[in-house]
Amino acid sequence: MSFNTEILREQVQLQNIKLMKKDSKNIHVDSKKNGEAFSGSKSYFEQIFDSRSEAILILDEKNEIVNTNKGFEKMFQFSINEAIGRTPYEIIVPEKLVAESMDVLNTLSNGHNINKETTRKRKDGHLINVLITGNKLSLDDNSHGKYLIYTDISGHKKSEEQIKASLMEKEVLLKEIHHRVKNNLQVVSSLLYLQSRKITDKEVESMFLNCQNRVKSISLIHEKLYQTNDLARIDFDKYIKSLVYHLFNSFGVKSEQIGLTVNSENIFLTMDTAIPCGLIINELVTNTLKHAFPSNRKGEIKIEVSYQRNNKFTLIVADNGIGLPQDIDIENTDTLGFQLVQTLIKQLEASLEINRENGTEYQITFSILNQKGGGE
Repeated sequence: MSFNTEILREQVQLQNIKLMKKDSKNIHVDSKKNGEAFSGSKSYFEQIFDSRSEAILILDEKNEIVNTNKGFEKMFQFSINEAIGRTPYEIIVPEKLVAESMDVLNTLSNGHNINKETTRKRKDGHLINVLITGNKLSLDDNSHGKYLIYTDISGHKKSEEQIKASLMEKEVLLKEIHHRVKNNLQVVSSLLYLQSRKITDKEVESMFLNCQNRVKSISLIHEKLYQTNDLARIDFDKYIKSLVYHLFNSFGVKSEQIGLTVNSENIFLTMDTAIPCGLIINELVTNTLKHAFPSNRKGEIKIEVSYQRNNKFTLIVADNGIGLPQDIDIENTDTLGFQLVQTLIKQLEASLEINRENGTEYQITFSILNQKGGGE
């Protein structure tokens, strides 16, 4: 979170207008021609000029200070007598920022406004963060001066740094949580694997493998979040590829036997949406690997995620295998995998369409879930 200076700048600009709009042409140390005209407003002007907490400098064409307000003395500890006749970069600019200060003055001399966050120093050498605003002035003798207003934003900067430090600490903590959750899920997966090695029943062994892969699909989400700098969203393209490559390895499928195409670049999903989508992909790809290509038949699996509009996404999982039998209704089946798919689709508030021509194509339309678990 960064400190928003726009509101502060608007306030300073309003102050500039109040200070300079009517009286800027009257500001000149040696001006006597318009003394009588100015005398009526001088008291009012000086009250405004000296009552401001901001530090205000009036400079001549040589960039020498010709006037200051009390706010300048309070902020920088220089009296008006100490400041007059000297340039800002001689008294309040850190040595390493002298060139920057001269650029600021050149900008004003060319008739451009200035709005800049920078650092200046007090008489005792203490550095403060300031917001500088200013503009060009036309003086009575047809020469041009300029004014500078310094607003102390050190307190805001300190708060900003504290907020940044707090956010960084929380991000580190969240990453550590994701890392530990991933490790715990890996332990669960390993326990399932160790238990499955003692099973002689192929059907039960297959059930254990399916459970392992489901745990792995969730584990990968936390792994990706741990690895990324964006804890709010997951690069779904990288996630899908990691997940499906794991499934291929689990079933001993070689790439020359079953090809894989993934089209989901620039798709980023929240964790609440990515987990059910990942589990759906896990179930559908698992079913495809187990049944769509019997007798070492070669084929291809295609996975595509695309953004449509109005926060809608489409997930397509397709294969060119033997096809899903017509007598299978995945909305009414005893198969745990399809039951899980139906539950996850309801969780996503999604819709499912199945195309059984030239293999099987599952098309799921869903929205990003918000933090409460519902569609936005």
